[in-house]
Amino acid sequence: MGAWMLIAASWAGELPSLASCPDAPRAGDVKWAIARTVHIRAGDGEGTGVVVTADGFVITAAHLVARGGPVTVALKDQDPVAAIVVRSSAEADVALLRIEGDAEYACMPLRTSMADVGEDVLVVGSPGGSQLSHSVAKGIVSAYREAEGWTLVQTDASINPGNSGGPIVAGTGELAGVVSFKLVGDEVEGLGFGVAASDLARALDVRWGTSTDESLKTAESLVAAQLAPGLTYPRIDYGGLPPVDVGATYEIGYKPRVQLLVWSAIGAGVGAGMILSTNAKYQNANNMAWGAYKTLVATNTAGWVVLGASVAGVGVGFAPSPKGPVVVVPTVSGRF
Repeated sequence: MGAWMLIAASWAGELPSLASCPDAPRAGDVKWAIARTVHIRAGDGEGTGVVVTADGFVITAAHLVARGGPVTVALKDQDPVAAIVVRSSAEADVALLRIEGDAEYACMPLRTSMADVGEDVLVVGSPGGSQLSHSVAKGIVSAYREAEGWTLVQTDASINPGNSGGPIVAGTGELAGVVSFKLVGDEVEGLGFGVAASDLARALDVRWGTSTDESLKTAESLVAAQLAPGLTYPRIDYGGLPPVDVGATYEIGYKPRVQLLVWSAIGAGVGAGMILSTNAKYQNANNMAWGAYKTLVATNTAGWVVLGASVAGVGVGFAPSPKGPVVVVPTVSGRF
């Protein structure tokens, strides 16, 4: 009955409301941002989330909770508490959690306008898992990208497995976005993406209001099949390469390893020089002390070793190497 009521409300244009965060943002206050960020353990994965309402609703990445399993959240230096998934959007890669219990929480208000390109941002998360939870990285808003109907915040802040679902905090202290994925590939650095705060309500089929609807407070946890069916990631064009989805594999193509070839050529020259010089000394010597002879043999042997290794290096340098699409990688720890 509750599900039908929600659907009917949506048809009528009355989405269930979430209470807007009453906390006043603090510009540049790192501790303030950390206090509103949670480490999340969901099944066999770990990630991050951000508390967005005083009554304990958390926004995170849908792919973090997509496989189901028990969910717990932990504020900094506090014990984990149980949470349930009440909303999930596979298309936008965001999910809404409700922390069990009646406690009140410090929360992070959403930015009502887009942060300026070039504005400083903080990314708070758990790179690598719980041992590094509530780590902070600093960067800027590099750009905004439109992908499949969603606005993505692009940032050069360091993003690693475990940052999924964590807040991208604007310079004002408000939530600018929620971390989703990064691009990795040959010569690719500093390309992280998150769903813009302006799209979160639409993605979760809620609206911001003065109070939280009872339907959200009492909603039961979604089962695994409802969490993120058909989860995909936005297709991003990068450097003229075809857009690819998460899990895409590298195409094998020819790309010489220039640095290895240079050093191998130098090594081959050195090795050949050692061999030729020792052979010349041996051929021109009418007699030779035993110690000098042993040194000559050792130098000649070393020359052949260097030459052999350098030839092998040339072979590796010209071997086919990965040269293909940039790969979209979800930033959830424990899911690789």
